[in-house]
Amino acid sequence: QPASAIPSAQSLTQKKNNNDHHPHQVLNVSNGSQSGYCVPFWPGWAGHSKVFVPMVIGHRVIGVLYAISSRARPFSAEDRQLLQTLADQTATAIENARLYQEIRQRAEAERTAREQAEIMREATISLVASVDLNEVLDRILTHLEQVVPYQNACIFLWDDDLLHAVAGRGPQVQEKVVGRHYPIMDGFLYQAIDIGDQPLFLINMLLGLGNGDSFPGRMVLPLRVRQRIIGYLTLDNANYSHYSQAETNLAEAFANKAAIAIQNARLFRKLRASHEQLQSLSRRLVELQETERRQLARELHDEAGQTLTGLMVGLRLLEREADNPEAVLARVAELERTTDTVLENIHRLAMNLRPATLEHLGMVAALRQHIKSFNATYRPKAKLEVIGIDDHCRLPLAVETNVYRIIQEALTNIVRHSEATYVDIVLKQDENQISIIVEDNGVGFNAGAIMKTGRLGILGMRERAEMLAGNLSVESTIGVGTTIFVEIPHDHSDSHR
Repeated sequence: QPASAIPSAQSLTQKKNNNDHHPHQVLNVSNGSQSGYCVPFWPGWAGHSKVFVPMVIGHRVIGVLYAISSRARPFSAEDRQLLQTLADQTATAIENARLYQEIRQRAEAERTAREQAEIMREATISLVASVDLNEVLDRILTHLEQVVPYQNACIFLWDDDLLHAVAGRGPQVQEKVVGRHYPIMDGFLYQAIDIGDQPLFLINMLLGLGNGDSFPGRMVLPLRVRQRIIGYLTLDNANYSHYSQAETNLAEAFANKAAIAIQNARLFRKLRASHEQLQSLSRRLVELQETERRQLARELHDEAGQTLTGLMVGLRLLEREADNPEAVLARVAELERTTDTVLENIHRLAMNLRPATLEHLGMVAALRQHIKSFNATYRPKAKLEVIGIDDHCRLPLAVETNVYRIIQEALTNIVRHSEATYVDIVLKQDENQISIIVEDNGVGFNAGAIMKTGRLGILGMRERAEMLAGNLSVESTIGVGTTIFVEIPHDHSDSHR
C-alpha cells in the first residue's frame, strides 16, 4: 500500500545542507509525535518508532533508507549501525548499477550514432552517384526508410507555382497522391513550414492534402537549397503520432542531402535539355543553310541562268541583224528588258540573304520594306507599329540583325502554319528594353508542347533573343490565334544615328 506522506523535502534538504549524514529516528509517530523530520504515513499505521538513514556517495546524498518498528522503544545504537552499514552497501550497489546503466546507455548511443552516420554516409554516396532525377527520387525514398521508418512517404517539388507529387512509397500515396499537383493557395500546410523554417508535425493528417485517408502522425520536412525551399518530404506513420527529437534531427539532415541531390539532378536535366536544344539548333541551322543554298542554286540556275542565256542568244542575234536598224532597235529593247529582269532577280536574292536596307537605312526601314513585300506576296496582311524608335535611329548591329530576323521568322511561321488573315506587329523601345509583339488570328497550337520541342521556328527565335540576354514567350489558343512576346534588355544610350 503506497504511503500518503513521506519525509518532507525541506527536512532532507536541511540535513544535506548541514552535512548531517547520520541516522535519525522518531518515536511514537502513531501518537502524533513530530520531530520536524517527517510527517504521518498512511492511515492505520501501527508503528511507534522510525529511523531513516541517509545513503551517501562521497558527499552526495542519493537516497534514504527507512526502518519502522512497531515496538514503543527507540532503535538501539547497534540497530542504527547495522542500518548505516546496510545503507552504505545499498548506496554503493545503486551507484554501481546507475554507472553501469549510464555506460550501457552511452555505449548504445555511440553505437546508434555510428549506425546512423554509416546510413547517412551510404545514402550520400548513393544520392550523388546518379544525376537522373527519377533514379535520385527512388533512391531518396529507399534510404529514407532506413533513416526513419514509415508506412507512406511522398516527395513534393515546386514547379511553375504548382506543388507536384513526383514520387512516393506506400499504397495510399502511390495510388492517390503521386502524379497530382496542387496550386500554391492549396498548400497552406507547406506555407506554415516556409514561415516557421522547421519541420511540421501533424496529428490525424488527411493523406495527400485532403482526400479522406487519415494517418495518426505525419512529419513534413522542407527540401531546402541555399535558403530556398524547392519542395517537401512527407512521412506518414500509422503506429504512432509522435516522432522523437533524434528521429526528427536525422530526418532533417537527410532531407538537406536529398534536396541537394534533387537540385543537382534538375540542373543536369536542364543542362542536358539545353545541350539537346543546342544540338537541335545546330542541325536546324545546317539544314537551313543547305536549304538556302539549294534554293539559291536553283534560282540562279532556273531564273538568272536562263535569263542570262537568253541575253547571250539575243546578243548573237543582234550581230546578225546589224544591217537592219529596225530589227536592231527592237532587239536592244528586248535585251534591256531581259537585263532588268536579271537585275531584279539578283536584287531579290540579295534581299532575301541580307537586305541592303538593313545595312544602310537601319532596322525600322528594313522591316517596313519587308512587310510591304510580305503583304504583296502572301495572304495574311501584316501591320507594323513602331513606338519609341525613329526610322533613322540606328541600334547596335547585333540588335538590329536579330530583331529583324525574329520578326522575319515569325512571319514565315505564320505563312506556313497559322492560316491567319491578319498579323499585328508592335516594336517598342523604352529606356531599358526593346519589346516585340507579334499577334495573329490563326489556328493556334499547344504553346507548352511547342516551347519544349522547339518546333515551328520557336527555338531559333528564342536563341536569337537569348543571344541578346533577352527572353521569348508564346501564348496560343487553338482556334483563336497566337501571340509572341520578346523582351531584349537595351540601354537607350546605345542607340546612334
